Amino acid sequence: MNPNESDESLIPPDEEEGRVYQAPNGKWGFVIEVNGAEVVRQGSYDDEDEAREDMGEFMESYWTRAFVAKMYAEGGYVGEDEQGRLVRTIAGGGVEVIAEAGYDDTAKPGRAHDA
Repeated sequence: MNPNESDESLIPPDEEEGRVYQAPNGKWGFVIEVNGAEVVRQGSYDDEDEAREDMGEFMESYWTRAFVAKMYAEGGYVGEDEQGRLVRTIAGGGVEVIAEAGYDDTAKPGRAHDA
């Protein structure tokens, strides 16, 4: 629950597409389109594999930020914070501490305890 950004505009779009292209000068690049509009274009790669790899890294970073924004916009997502506490996101931003650091993660509902 350590967001880099919590901007609701990052919530994943309905439709996105990434494609690799080769420019007339022989250099490779990629284009990312969201809902039919070009949002990023990168060029000057020496080969297609390098362009595809960077496109993948860009998309992974984008989707990670988008998911974090969605967690904070919707609320209800549970995980650990940087102090090891169990927290739940609150719709509109913020977190609620469910359990302090060192909580017993075997004490989940529906899970038997050893006697």
